[in-house]
Amino acid sequence: MDGSTSNRSFRILSLDGGAFAGVFTVRLLAEIEKRSSKKASEFFDGFSGISAGAFLGAIISYGDITAKDLIDEIIFTIKNMRSNRTERIRTLWGALKPALSHEKKWDGLYRYFANAQLKDLKIKGVFPIWDFENKKIRIFDSTLDPNVHICDVVYLSTGANAVYGAVDSRLSEPKFSGSDLALYVNDPRLIALFSFKEEIQKRGTHILSIGSSLTPSEPQQQSFKRGPLRWMNNILPELRQAQEAFVNQSMQFFSQEEILPIHSHLRLNMISGKTVDGFKGDDELNIFFLELAEELIERRSYEIDRFIESCENNTKLHLPVIL
Repeated sequence: MDGSTSNRSFRILSLDGGAFAGVFTVRLLAEIEKRSSKKASEFFDGFSGISAGAFLGAIISYGDITAKDLIDEIIFTIKNMRSNRTERIRTLWGALKPALSHEKKWDGLYRYFANAQLKDLKIKGVFPIWDFENKKIRIFDSTLDPNVHICDVVYLSTGANAVYGAVDSRLSEPKFSGSDLALYVNDPRLIALFSFKEEIQKRGTHILSIGSSLTPSEPQQQSFKRGPLRWMNNILPELRQAQEAFVNQSMQFFSQEEILPIHSHLRLNMISGKTVDGFKGDDELNIFFLELAEELIERRSYEIDRFIESCENNTKLHLPVIL
């Protein structure tokens, strides 16, 4: 970093997962770029991301593309990563086969990063991957693991299970997986705090966190009657909201007790009471996420401006978490 950035607080971008909800994330980042007149890779000093968040954080940090230009690109990329109906039927998992094709996903990642390594990222990045052999999260860090390939850590962070990781990834140890529930519901904000603690303690920090939690689409009793798979799909948002509350309270505690010098923390979360079922195709789903982003931008416009102002003036600002 140059002298102008080293004198300011350490700015963190934290991006949750959410597959197709990545369109929502990119739209919010485009708004940050518009209001700050800077690319995300220029505005932030480090990022932490899980699943789609790891993918988007790496793209923005590695390339010269702006978030605005990335919106249509991401829609196209995710669409081309999808498994088709024939692919799902052929697998032993049947209807349980992931919506994203592992092979197509690897090809999509390679198109962005090729053989680039973590040391090639413009800002520091951390990627949590589930180590299911040792039952803990392993953090891949662009500073501590400079020669690890970007495709590997992003791929293994995006819901890839161990067997695909062993076959396709240069991280050939079959111990890493992105599919474990313990990782899937995890929030990268706390990982970012501890991964960047030295920078934070020296310079203080401003944190922008973009989430993808959804409220349940129907009552649990009703969803259970429609089958256990439907019930599980309904439980996951409940788990995410529980995690959301826990992390929000933890962040507030760290700030109030001055355990870490958190100057400001803005959480922009995709919580919606609208059902996410019944879309006729990807286009309708993308429109849904983009409309959610527009609604949130309008509702949180004041907080977004104050956060950017706090970052640029290097001042402290208390922003209440609004759901």
